[in-house]
Amino acid sequence: MGKSKGRRSSIRWKLRLALLTMAVPILLLGGLGIWAIDSSTTMFEAAADEQVTDSLAIIGLRDNLITSEWWAMEYANEGKKKARGKFLALVPKIETGITQILSMDTGTEKVTAEGIAESWSIAGRVGLRAMALPPGSSDTEVEYPLEDFHPAVELAIGDLVELNEKSLEDMRAEVHAIKERRDNLVQGLGIAIGVYLIVAFVVSRRSKKLIQQPLARLEEAAQKFGDHDFDHRIQVARKDEFGRVGDAFNAMARRVSTSQSASEELERQLRYQALHDSLTGLANRTLFSNRVTHAIQQIDRSHTTTAVLFLDIDNFKALNDTFGHDTGDEILTAVAERLEGCIRVVDTAARLGGDEFAVLLTDMANADDPDIVAARIIESMGFVFRIGEIEHQLGVSIGVAINDNPHLAGKELLRQADVAMYSAKAAGKNAYVIFDHTMDDQLASKAKLEAQLMRSIATDELEALFQPIVELATGHVIGAEALLRWIHPTDGRLTPDKFLPLAEESGFVAELDAWILNKACTRAAAWTEELGRDIRIAVNLSGRTLQRDDLVETVASVLRQTGLKPQNLVLEMTESVFVQSRDGKKLRELKDLGIRLALDDFGTGYSSLNYLRRFPIDILKIDRSFVGELSERTRGGNLTKAIVQMAEALQLETIAEGVETQDQADVLIQLGVVRGQGFFYHRPLEESALLPVMKNSGIKAAV
Repeated sequence: MGKSKGRRSSIRWKLRLALLTMAVPILLLGGLGIWAIDSSTTMFEAAADEQVTDSLAIIGLRDNLITSEWWAMEYANEGKKKARGKFLALVPKIETGITQILSMDTGTEKVTAEGIAESWSIAGRVGLRAMALPPGSSDTEVEYPLEDFHPAVELAIGDLVELNEKSLEDMRAEVHAIKERRDNLVQGLGIAIGVYLIVAFVVSRRSKKLIQQPLARLEEAAQKFGDHDFDHRIQVARKDEFGRVGDAFNAMARRVSTSQSASEELERQLRYQALHDSLTGLANRTLFSNRVTHAIQQIDRSHTTTAVLFLDIDNFKALNDTFGHDTGDEILTAVAERLEGCIRVVDTAARLGGDEFAVLLTDMANADDPDIVAARIIESMGFVFRIGEIEHQLGVSIGVAINDNPHLAGKELLRQADVAMYSAKAAGKNAYVIFDHTMDDQLASKAKLEAQLMRSIATDELEALFQPIVELATGHVIGAEALLRWIHPTDGRLTPDKFLPLAEESGFVAELDAWILNKACTRAAAWTEELGRDIRIAVNLSGRTLQRDDLVETVASVLRQTGLKPQNLVLEMTESVFVQSRDGKKLRELKDLGIRLALDDFGTGYSSLNYLRRFPIDILKIDRSFVGELSERTRGGNLTKAIVQMAEALQLETIAEGVETQDQADVLIQLGVVRGQGFFYHRPLEESALLPVMKNSGIKAAV
């Protein structure tokens, strides 16, 4: 502010300086006039002084003439020697005076001086001759009588003095007039300068309104503009240059303000997008992590605990793959809305990615608040989600981590909730589990198990078992399903449910699929050759394996290397795996090799008749859950019958899984199911035990 005031003062004084600069010519002209008058006055005064000097010289000459005349007469009458000496002493002075008078430049004075000189010449000769005569000589002896000389000299001298005095007075009168004119000029110049200075001062004061105030407003507006205050405007109600500058500035400020508003809105949107999930509008992982860290830092001050709930939608991938991503996105949005309805305003709900959500609870009044909120969320998610014309039933697995340690890292609290969530899934899903540190031991064991699994192929710890597939009516074995087992160094033989989820997470499942495929095809080719008949072999494929670009080439390579006929290989995939190949291109490429495709566990997933029509499926495997209800003569029988009829309509083969009793076998035969597998017929067998079973059962060629 002080700087702006200094600038305005500078403008004011610059304006005044400009006005004073305009007065300089007047002052210079006045000064020159005064100098000229003073120079003329000095010149006339010098001339007057010279005239006075001449007059004094004439007066001195007159006095000398008078004195010389007196001494001459004194000598002539009385013969005094002293008079003669005095006279002679005056003669040089008189002649010097006459010479001085003759040197004067004025005309009248010169004429008079010449007359005086001529008279002196006569008088001098008379006087000198008189000085040579003895005293008392007669005047007749003198050529010019002295009494005639005296009046002439006196008259000439008197005229000269009078003339000089008159000239001197005229000269002095002129000098006085010049001085009066100089004084008048000085007085007028002073008045003019005074009037000019008054006008300049008035103009300077007036300029504050005309120039300085608009400049000050413009400078203030520019300062605010530089400080990013784009809403400031210049109030100048004028039509001159300042008005046009003000209008131009205001127009520029309006444009910049509009642009700034748009920029600020864009920046706000970018900040929002950077911290929020674009689909649900919930906080994203970054914002959630920041709030968790902040909440932990406030524990000491608030003397409360903080809890994080980590949520994962159960079986969401299968739903998303079955009904498409648009349906999946709508379900995620609906889950987010219900989640926000289960928490307080001070709490934070976030989507961390995919189907993973999280909740931050702060300032909890009761220790059991996390349990209450988790149970409320599970209950809320249990209600049907209606998307379009389809109703969906969901479950969520929740991990809860509670913390009262202000020094715990936020990411550690999130990790604990994540670990607890996986424990909830392992416990059966659609439940919540509170973290305790024993889970870290479980996590360490899991990491160790994963490392061991990665080495299982190299250490030859994998094993293939085979469960026979039979004709239900006769029990004849037509083939087998290859089942993978892991012979753990310390835990013994592990079934797939113990290690396949871990293999799915790590991506190692593709290597396991390749191993069992090669093993199964090798054994089936050997059995076919040894028995002289075709033996069908079924191998399960995971979704990750189906996504591999080299899958078709890998299968073709195994068939070539093992010599197994393509029609004797059946690749089994669950419904969720099938729908991962939404366009069916890779499935058709596999079919082009001559192999068969089976839809495993049919009826348990999000089955779609459209998929059965679109995909090149050969076999439907009825899930054991339907088969288990057949002996009770309940609804399961009707569902199984519907599946069989649908398969017949689509010209698909049906195979029942999990046949464990004679009643189940009988009902399946009545429903038209031809083939099946289960403990009622055979448990999974080692390869060495399967060959005798196939021989003793009177193996029937596969059709």
